[in-house]
Amino acid sequence: MRLESTIALTLLSLLTCAQNTWVPFPPMALQPVLKGNYGELRSNHFHSGIDLSTQGKIGQPVRASADGYVSRIKISEYGYGKAIYIDHPNGYTTVYGHLHRLAPAIEKLVTDEQYKQSKFSVELFPEKNQLVVRAGDTIAWSGNSGSSAGPHLHYEIRNTKSEIPLNPLQFIKNVKDTIPPVIKTISVYGVNKNFTETEEVKEIIPQRKTDIEYVVENPVATSALAGLGYCAVDVANDDSAVLGVYEMEMYAGGQLMYSYRMDDFSFDETRNINGHIDYSKKQHEGNVTEWCFRLPGNSFSQHRQVVNNGIIRMDSLKTVTLKLVLKDAAGNSSTCLIPLKYDSQIKLKPLRMAGEQKIVFDKKTEIKRAGYRLIIPEGALFRNIFYHDSVKKGGKGFFSPKYTLYDYGEPLKKNLKLALRTGYSDSTYTNKLLLVKISDKGILSAENSFYKNGFVSGSISTFGTYAVTMDTVPPQIGDCTVSVDSVYNCPLIAVSVKDNLSGIKTYAAKINGNWYLSEYDYKNDRILIYLTQPFEGVIKLELTVGDAKQNFSSSVSEINLQ
Repeated sequence: MRLESTIALTLLSLLTCAQNTWVPFPPMALQPVLKGNYGELRSNHFHSGIDLSTQGKIGQPVRASADGYVSRIKISEYGYGKAIYIDHPNGYTTVYGHLHRLAPAIEKLVTDEQYKQSKFSVELFPEKNQLVVRAGDTIAWSGNSGSSAGPHLHYEIRNTKSEIPLNPLQFIKNVKDTIPPVIKTISVYGVNKNFTETEEVKEIIPQRKTDIEYVVENPVATSALAGLGYCAVDVANDDSAVLGVYEMEMYAGGQLMYSYRMDDFSFDETRNINGHIDYSKKQHEGNVTEWCFRLPGNSFSQHRQVVNNGIIRMDSLKTVTLKLVLKDAAGNSSTCLIPLKYDSQIKLKPLRMAGEQKIVFDKKTEIKRAGYRLIIPEGALFRNIFYHDSVKKGGKGFFSPKYTLYDYGEPLKKNLKLALRTGYSDSTYTNKLLLVKISDKGILSAENSFYKNGFVSGSISTFGTYAVTMDTVPPQIGDCTVSVDSVYNCPLIAVSVKDNLSGIKTYAAKINGNWYLSEYDYKNDRILIYLTQPFEGVIKLELTVGDAKQNFSSSVSEINLQ
């Protein structure tokens, strides 16, 4: 399966290289400054495009990169927010995300559908001749919609047929970049062949000899099998944000052992990121170290060369110098030399205790306990594990014990299915029960879940501590403010809203008794209402907000627009 996928993506890469002489019309009139790059490490995924600076503000005109037609419009409170997809005759699709306002013809099509469905979140697939655009046409104005941490334009170039996102910097050549990647730390891992035993990780800050040359001066002692990791950052110029590394090569004694290059990965494989990094370190400490070796379940297609999974056989070599080469998309590179020496006295420690249940990474496993059921799908793990759990009394506010399922530092490629038994059975309130994940600090995070036949079930993305609780508290509706939106050139009503646990799921606004389009800006805890229709004097605003457990709040306000 991995071989077939690798062949397909290799052919796609060759096709792309033959075609990427195409130079897209710049999506904005601004000099391109990167705030995020392709393949950058994000939570649970690799970044599938580039983030372009809009100089910290909304409202920059966004332009079509080539002739074509709008093939898809997706409007959501999350993800890309307001996004436009344009298919081009050359076989590419360009994507423009986190938009604020759409061009009039596109906006009308979307608004008509929103009023037809009486909701903000919609998805449309216009006909080929419905919304034709030319290179340079203004299709929207930039914004901060969806899961965006600040104003910017998310921009992608995809292969239209496969829908695989390609690295836009293969096509856009005018990004200023003369700065090589900066190597922060080097980590050396002693492991066994199945990655189920390890020694204490050795982390070293390398000496910087020149702008592009680093060295670990003293040989690092390690066990029979060793793997390398690194922490590095890249910047494109003085105005860009901290970016990810585009290409990595790791040599042992002059032989290329492991490499990757971020050019053309699919969305289906993006959660391989959790096996690409030291996930446990990220979860426990917050720092990110990329690995120069591959776990058995890591099928990421961007690996270009893999010898022995990137593991160095120190028991055979005794001593060796590793060379790490990091490159950015502009060709700037940095190198680091890391001498290793074999120490037979170093003993590995198993990542398990006696009596634990062995779970094989490439087989489906169902774990049944008195208080819970856990299904681990085939391919959800990156390596075999020896599963263990523990249980504590739930305490006040909980309707099950607290179950700690393995270690939340173990990476997952697929979600697991969890069902916790609850003793609560009052049918009046069972719809208010939900799964929560409990952090080390006792903070609760709601999981999308439901009650059925004495169990509360849901899908979880990490191991960790889980329990059943109840949400009967409705969202809070707070203050209302009125300002002027400079892009729509109309009054903007913003109403603060907050929910204590399960999260806001539904909302609806009425003005003077009629349903009116509103938008949930979840990251800023507010409902936005753009008064693009003419109103005069005092209006009556009715707002209803509900959470995921069907707790509702309503408010009525009179707002003077004079």
